[in-house]
Amino acid sequence: MTANIEIIYENHKLENYIMDMLTLKTCKLFLPAAFIKTEENVIASYQTEGCCKLSSLKEIDTEDILSIVLSLLLGIDDAQRHYIFPNEYEINRDRILVQKGLHQAKLVFIPEKQDISMADKIAFLLEELKETAHEEGKEYLDDAIAFIRKDTFGSKAVIHHLEKLRKEVYLCGVK
Repeated sequence: MTANIEIIYENHKLENYIMDMLTLKTCKLFLPAAFIKTEENVIASYQTEGCCKLSSLKEIDTEDILSIVLSLLLGIDDAQRHYIFPNEYEINRDRILVQKGLHQAKLVFIPEKQDISMADKIAFLLEELKETAHEEGKEYLDDAIAFIRKDTFGSKAVIHHLEKLRKEVYLCGVK
C-alpha cells in the first residue's frame, strides 16, 4: 500500500523547474511528487511510503537528531546545486519526513513566506528537536545551535562540526 500526502499550491507559487525536479527525483532533499495542474491550483501528491513525520516522534536520541539535521544540510547543498535555494522553501518539523532508521530526512516542498536565513531555519529546528532529546544530550544540541547561529563558517564547516558532535555523542554513549 502506498502512502501519500496531498498539497494544493496556488498556480503562481510553484515554479515549473521545481515541479520538474520533484517529479524526476533529481534533488535528494525533497520527497518525490506527482503534479496535476488545474486553472487555479497545482495539486501535488508526495510519496511518503516508509516515512513518518518528524513532528510525530515524541522522543529522539541526540545522535539521531544530529543525523537528521546532517541529512537535511547535505540535501540543502544538493538542492542549491539544482538552483533551489533555502530561502525558497520552509523547513519545519511538520514538513520533514524521516525514514525508519532516522538517518535520512526529506522535505515536502512548501514555498517560504518569510525571509529567513538557512542558519536561522536550522537553528530553530534544532531548538524544537532539543525538546524531544534526552537531558544528557541537550548540551551537544546547544553547542550545535550556537555554532550554526554564528553563521560565519559556511555549510561545509557546519556539516563538519555536526559530524564531530555526532561522533562524540556516539562514542560517549549519550542518549
